[in-house]
Amino acid sequence: MPLPIALCIEDLEAPRPSERYLRCVAIAGAEPGLGLAPDGTIRWKQETPLACELWVSLDDRLILLRPAGAIEIRVSRAGRSLLAPEGKPVVLRNQDQLELGGRSFRVHVHGRAPTVHPPAWLEPAPAPRPEVHARAARTAAAALALGAALSMTACGDEELEVRHEPPKVAMPIDDPPDQEGTEGEGVTPPVEPPPVEPQPPELEDPGPPEQPQIPELEDPPPPVEPQPPELDKPETDETEPIKVLNTPPRMAAPPPPAPEPPPPSPEPPPDQLTDED
Repeated sequence: MPLPIALCIEDLEAPRPSERYLRCVAIAGAEPGLGLAPDGTIRWKQETPLACELWVSLDDRLILLRPAGAIEIRVSRAGRSLLAPEGKPVVLRNQDQLELGGRSFRVHVHGRAPTVHPPAWLEPAPAPRPEVHARAARTAAAALALGAALSMTACGDEELEVRHEPPKVAMPIDDPPDQEGTEGEGVTPPVEPPPVEPQPPELEDPGPPEQPQIPELEDPPPPVEPQPPELDKPETDETEPIKVLNTPPRMAAPPPPAPEPPPPSPEPPPDQLTDED
């Protein structure tokens, strides 16, 4: 949540020194807050038409918003200037100058505001004694020159930022309580949490008591019946393979009968014997 921003609005054409610086606070939220009227008058939480509104964005930036139909406002920074567009937020920085309604103002951004309060004039410091007046004047002149140089160095290269998105306004926050501190220091001391009393350790639930387990009885093995003694078997060669014949065996044929001897030749008759015989 963004915090309020403390700032001073310097009237560059103030008729009296006591009316030159006005201490203000810009708040975050949709409710009316700080603004400038068309005649340059500072307004605080009023519903009257304004020339511009000053509030804090979600990223903790000081925003100037010119409502639709409001008079022209020129924002200047280190030699650059632009006319604030209608309905578009413009990011303001320290030492930015505003011109509206023929009047000129300078914005001094101090940082986070410790409290939220309505605008109030900055009380002038008491007049110095004559013997220290010259020394104080020289010191003030040197400080003013140094501040101007630092301002030119810090803001000389920064462009004026105009955001083209619709304005994002944070939710309103309650006014913080008054506390001691210098202007611009809105740091709230941390709140210590209440001490935590030690709690006794929780005992684990032991659960129901375990029941003793009864061993199960095993069935006795069946009786072994006696086997008849094995008869002696002829020894065989277990490694000999079994032979399979492709053709069935054939019976041997009986031997053929022996041939009969030839009959004896007949003897010739005696009368046929020759002389040669």
